[in-house]
Amino acid sequence: MFSTLKENFPEAEFGGSQGDSCFVVLPVWLGSQKIDSEALAAGLLVTMNIVYPNDDLTHRQNLNENGYSGLQFDYKRKVDGTLFRYRIRILHEGEFGYLAAAWTQRNEENADTVLNDALSRVKITVPNTNTPAGRLHFSAQDLKNQGYVLNQVGLFYFKSDEYKKALPLFHAAVDADSTNTIRVNNLLLTWSRLNRPKDGLDYLNAQPKELLDKPEFRAFQAYFQSKCSLTDEAITNYARVFSGGYRDEEDFKSYINLLITTHQYDRGMAEVEQYLKSEDSASIRLLIADIYREKQDYGKAVSFLKSEHDKVPYNSKTELSPRHTVLTFPLFLGMMQAYATGNQTTRTRTRKDAGSTKARKLDSCGHCRKVACREKHHRPSGVFRGRSITNYISL
Repeated sequence: MFSTLKENFPEAEFGGSQGDSCFVVLPVWLGSQKIDSEALAAGLLVTMNIVYPNDDLTHRQNLNENGYSGLQFDYKRKVDGTLFRYRIRILHEGEFGYLAAAWTQRNEENADTVLNDALSRVKITVPNTNTPAGRLHFSAQDLKNQGYVLNQVGLFYFKSDEYKKALPLFHAAVDADSTNTIRVNNLLLTWSRLNRPKDGLDYLNAQPKELLDKPEFRAFQAYFQSKCSLTDEAITNYARVFSGGYRDEEDFKSYINLLITTHQYDRGMAEVEQYLKSEDSASIRLLIADIYREKQDYGKAVSFLKSEHDKVPYNSKTELSPRHTVLTFPLFLGMMQAYATGNQTTRTRTRKDAGSTKARKLDSCGHCRKVACREKHHRPSGVFRGRSITNYISL
């Protein structure tokens, strides 16, 4: 047996080793989820710290035998300076998925024999698919594996923009462990991408107080409320989390946009100033220009932008975005000066090009805010493009 299996690969059900070679088998109950081989490979390979797709996975073979379908790959990497060669099979039958992997330190000439011999010893008995799920017995590790793999498969679909496929997988992963906030976050993000805010809001409203006490989920609740036209409730929730010290630029921009669209300009300005006291940000400072613009106080908007421009050297490069009109600082400043001097022709043309306040609100609230996460938690990156004086987005 593989004496250090529990320490080095706790997810595996069993494994064996001989000399400089090892093999493991990891079964996972997938329930009724519909998962293709590519997605299953992504979900299972990550248990070995292998990202899929991966150019280092070579000699791909499609497998279809004894009722199983799947994929086989070769792989190699160095661990603590020692080169290991792997052969990995991803198998799928009915409601179960399996990872069978063997690896060796042997040289390339001798590795094939060892790896093929190891995998030939793995015989998987077809499970009784007529057994009701409630009568199947799973250990705590089995359930942990299930939730982890389903979340990883959901991520594969999410990153491929297949949100309808990702949704039931994230939901099942949360059902396996409802205390895992990363999975809950991924579920909420998927509802957001599918433009189903009511489902996300209904879910959050049904959660225990402990979850909503976390500011990131209170902010998510506010986001869904804003999408469901519960503007007052959304503003109240945003105000609550930011007064408590929560800091997230995209959430804060959504909050200020709500204040702007409800004509609470002074309150919005006060909130921006308070935010900047604890965390300076050029992107947040530019919200001041938004507020002045919507108040039609164009002179102050121009003065403010000029002062900001002095802090950031002009960059002549411009970018185009399919969802935003991106303006260089001189062009935006020219627009504000046109407003300030009452040039009606320029004003009309600019407003048509730049979009109305309503359009800005829909754009800022209409796209989901972040990206889904692996369970090895890292700070999600925003899907919004940041603004700067030299790359100002007129929403």
